[in-house]
Amino acid sequence: MPIPRIRTYVSGLDEILYGGIPERNIVLVSGGPGTGKSNTG
Repeated sequence: MPIPRIRTYVSGLDEILYGGIPERNIVLVSGGPGTGKSNTG
């Protein structure tokens, strides 16, 4: 059975995550300054 996913609508991220964040999961985005954490497109 496929895992339901929630799209992020972040350019390229949904493709990396195979369609979005798995439903009922928590995701922490971490990284140093200048790594694109707050990139809006």
